[in-house]
Amino acid sequence: MAVVIDDLLIAGGIYIVTEGVIWGIGQWKRWRLGKKTKEFRVKPTLTDEDKALIEKCRAVMKERFPEGIEKKFQGLSKTDRMKLFREMVLELNAVYGVNITDIRFLGANEIGPYTFGAYNRSDNSIFFNLDILSMDDPEVLRAMVDTIFHEMRHALQFRAVTDSTCTYGTPEQLRLWALNFVKYIPAHVDFAYYQEQIVEADARLIAEESIKGF
Repeated sequence: MAVVIDDLLIAGGIYIVTEGVIWGIGQWKRWRLGKKTKEFRVKPTLTDEDKALIEKCRAVMKERFPEGIEKKFQGLSKTDRMKLFREMVLELNAVYGVNITDIRFLGANEIGPYTFGAYNRSDNSIFFNLDILSMDDPEVLRAMVDTIFHEMRHALQFRAVTDSTCTYGTPEQLRLWALNFVKYIPAHVDFAYYQEQIVEADARLIAEESIKGF
């Protein structure tokens, strides 16, 4: 009995030490990531140019959702919802000053079960989660509409720092966006830092203001 207890104590001690080491390494890695990304994990502020963009976005919302988002989606088939999203992206191309023509609708198994949409900067395309778009929950549909403006903002951010003919953005915005794109933090690496990085916080703010009240 004493031998068994001793073995259990030793095994337990080794487990605790091992878990402690793993936890410590994880904390050290997060500290390093935080230190390396602190410069572009900042709260965005709206410039006059941003405010003008938001007003244009709200004009589109007023045209497309005169009675609100929930009312608009009542009775809309999956096909009609896809059509609405395609039309909005193409209309918002002129508002954002981007040229997205590749608009894809993917299943949750392809894009990820919790991903509402994404902008692909390698080919300037936008993806939407068709399984989520097919739901009837009002808050989910509101989040999907938000995603259109969010991902279009990413397209504008990227164009602003890569296309010399684009005049959008202040020098500080361009500096931070460019730095962030080089050192982008994926959600699976650290979700809190992912949310805080400037390109995500900025896109989130623009989208929230664009659909507020609808």
